[in-house]
Amino acid sequence: MHYNLICLTSLKITRVTFIVSTVEEFDQSKIILGNHLRKFDVHYCSYWVTDLPDEDTKFIFNTIEDIYRHSIKLPLICIPTLKEFTLSIYKVKNHWLSGFLIINPQLTALTIDHTEIDEFTLIMLAKYSNLTDLSIRCWGFRILNDPILEFPKITSIKTLNIEYLCESSCDFINNIIFSCVNLNSLNYSLSVFSETQTVMSYFYMNTVPKLQNLKIDSGFGEIMDLDLKNFISVEHLEVRNCGQIIVKLELPSYPTLLKKLTIYYKERNFKVGYIKKKFEKFINWKCKFKKDKITCFKI
Repeated sequence: MHYNLICLTSLKITRVTFIVSTVEEFDQSKIILGNHLRKFDVHYCSYWVTDLPDEDTKFIFNTIEDIYRHSIKLPLICIPTLKEFTLSIYKVKNHWLSGFLIINPQLTALTIDHTEIDEFTLIMLAKYSNLTDLSIRCWGFRILNDPILEFPKITSIKTLNIEYLCESSCDFINNIIFSCVNLNSLNYSLSVFSETQTVMSYFYMNTVPKLQNLKIDSGFGEIMDLDLKNFISVEHLEVRNCGQIIVKLELPSYPTLLKKLTIYYKERNFKVGYIKKKFEKFINWKCKFKKDKITCFKI
């Protein structure tokens, strides 16, 4: 039996478990992805080897199935048309990811878990020039030997997205950021378990020379302090969940590269008229107001 997907241009497989009988062998080499695929997302897929019971209900409600699940190992194949690849909660082994990058140097966008980044992956990220967008999801915990990793210069990455960031990931992610020497845009969102101000303090962007755009999403945590002096090297700063700081926020009158500031807040906390009155006093800035957003332009 062949799993033939040759006509697809985009494929997303999320939490799929393939059921395999003990009387047959799951041949992963028979997964054929075709020659048209441009976007491929794989999220936590596995296969389960089991004796299929005669009664369907026994099969569906079997509560011990997780014991027999195994991660699917995708075949190491070149997909010449593939541009965007996502590999999430996958538990790859034996440097599979770096091997996949070697034979697919045409990729322009990659999304991976931070636990999958090893020395071989870093080497591949530094080697290929087509990859401009990198997204890293900070699921789980990294092993404690990160200090031995060498972070080579990654010159091709222009946009870096970090999701579910927490304190335990900050040092590692900082090393990634500073290795992306041509980074133009950085977007990061915080984990629900993060201490918002502690995490933000790791990412004051005065030492990333080419960074122009920075977006911060604190998730469920409210941003309690935002000193714009910590972001004087970026041109566009976008911050979400800032309801508590709007009253005391001061737009810069000192030298700064900041040209545009976008602030999102919860509408129920403030009336637009009240916010408008405060921000009209900043003479070097022009501000536009919506019910949940303020956009400030330097003039």
